[in-house]
Amino acid sequence: MIICFLAMLFVPPLAWGCLKALSVSRPAIMEILDYDTGENRARAAFPETFTGNDYTYEVEAYVRDHAPFRSVLISCAKSVEGVTEGFYRHTLQPALIQVFYGKGDTETVLSVPQTGDTDAAAVSSAPAAGTDADEQVTEEDPCAKGLHEEIVTERVDASYLSFGRTEYVCTRCGAIRFGDFVPKPVDTSYFPLSIAGGQTVLGRFDWLFYRGDASLSYYQGESILGEQEQQALLAQMRELQDVCDEKGITLLFMIMPNKEQVYPEYMPTMNVAEGKKRVETYVDYIRAHSDINIIYPLRELTDAKVFYDTYYAYDTHWNNAGAYIGEQAILAALGKETTPIGTLPHVKTNITARGLIATGGLREEDYPPGTDIELFYKPEVALVASEGQKSGIFGYTPKYTAVTAAEDKRRFVLLGDSFRAWMIPYLEKDFGELCLVQREDMALAKSEIQAADILVLSAVERFDKDLFTRIPMITEYLRE
Repeated sequence: MIICFLAMLFVPPLAWGCLKALSVSRPAIMEILDYDTGENRARAAFPETFTGNDYTYEVEAYVRDHAPFRSVLISCAKSVEGVTEGFYRHTLQPALIQVFYGKGDTETVLSVPQTGDTDAAAVSSAPAAGTDADEQVTEEDPCAKGLHEEIVTERVDASYLSFGRTEYVCTRCGAIRFGDFVPKPVDTSYFPLSIAGGQTVLGRFDWLFYRGDASLSYYQGESILGEQEQQALLAQMRELQDVCDEKGITLLFMIMPNKEQVYPEYMPTMNVAEGKKRVETYVDYIRAHSDINIIYPLRELTDAKVFYDTYYAYDTHWNNAGAYIGEQAILAALGKETTPIGTLPHVKTNITARGLIATGGLREEDYPPGTDIELFYKPEVALVASEGQKSGIFGYTPKYTAVTAAEDKRRFVLLGDSFRAWMIPYLEKDFGELCLVQREDMALAKSEIQAADILVLSAVERFDKDLFTRIPMITEYLRE
């Protein structure tokens, strides 16, 4: 038994090391064994500091993401588990729940947010995309007086997956309006926590969530920072703010909510603390003790669900609609004019992110294709030049720069994670000079940081600690 145990520990990494050495001369070996499994996320890094409650999760995530023969093991797991997983989740599990917890027919509703009120629904008088300048409405046009000639373009019934709503468009000027909103029902019956592949949380109605980076502790309201921790972090932020003030740089902090904070209605039954959670608590502390500009667009992303989903069902990231809400939150924090999402021309697209399927070792065929929304935002603003890739789904580079014909010519620099990629198409419409860089690679943008007019430090909620650790280095850059 001891020999078997030692073999399990040492044979895989030794074999892996030999194969990697051999692949230097024969790259095809690694293409066969270490291929991209389509998870659409970066592999976990080894934790640099000891952080109490979260440390074991961080080490576990690192080990899972760097295990020898990982890609092959994931593919094998899909084949084996896929045969039984679907049957268990859709047949056996519901039967067991009914036996032990009842029929499972309890529910409540999500009320229509104020932004989705029929009377308050945003209406755009702007011409539809592609309308010639000569065709724009005038004061004599009935549309200019709000007398639109509308037709129904889509009607969605209220369900567990959507608010009820009706979309109208004016046949004369192309103005878009949403109305006839109906609350969204929410299934509150018992739904057990189940984790696939150690990282993917299986939610209600086949929605998937990410367990890694202590996401569940954030969701349950744990790991709230103590008074001394908050004071220490605020002191660092104030120091950076002072340097930015001296340099004439507008500084903004942004934390994007984890998906489960925006979609708790699809999460398994779990103990969740009452009141505000970690990030909300700290954001409130910053606002109460300083004038630092920080945004956490949880309410905005939640309210926007009355129009469209704001995160992908099978991925950790926000989608095009969610990224637009995040970009508009930046504009609002900077005092710039914003455009309600319900007024924008749009089309549906089948191009979506599905990374959590691979992360959990699940079968693609068990999860039907989803949809996303492509928004037509300021089509008149052209891209002049760019360097780097910017697609959240098809690939992005650590650093992306662009020059556009936007009216605001200030140099906009954003340090963030993968969430930034989805915002780029919208930021290009609002800022004439852009630089977006991965936090870990911010040395690539040192000169841009030093020359910035607007500097945004951002992170998705589960990476808030990583955001804070970058502040001293940025402060040093600016002092140079």
